[in-house]
Amino acid sequence: MSCHPTLCGMLAHVEDGRLVQISGDRDNPDSRGFLCVRGHASREIIDNPRRLLRPLVRARRGHGDWRETSWETALDLIAARMRAAGPQAVGLWSGHGLFANNYGTRVGSHLARRFANFYGCQCGTRR
Repeated sequence: MSCHPTLCGMLAHVEDGRLVQISGDRDNPDSRGFLCVRGHASREIIDNPRRLLRPLVRARRGHGDWRETSWETALDLIAARMRAAGPQAVGLWSGHGLFANNYGTRVGSHLARRFANFYGCQCGTRR
């Protein structure tokens, strides 16, 4: 899961090409075999039929069923809504996991902060 700050070591147990178990890596110098609830539950992400693989949108915010769309359409919609709301009403947060720490480099967080600074909105990334 690459959560900051520990970058917990995980061992993936695979049988017949399928992930069957996740466990903590006792040889990892940071986590020493510990996995939090999120780490233990990570097995449920792989091959989950409910996992989102493409962007979804609704015809009207808060109403209607979700439908698949292209990444280009989804990103254009996000940009249009950000412009409509204005920078003072937009906030970015990089979350946690790979985007927030990039294995200790946090390049993703730095890019989010730079974008927020350029656009003029708030950014809640870690420093």
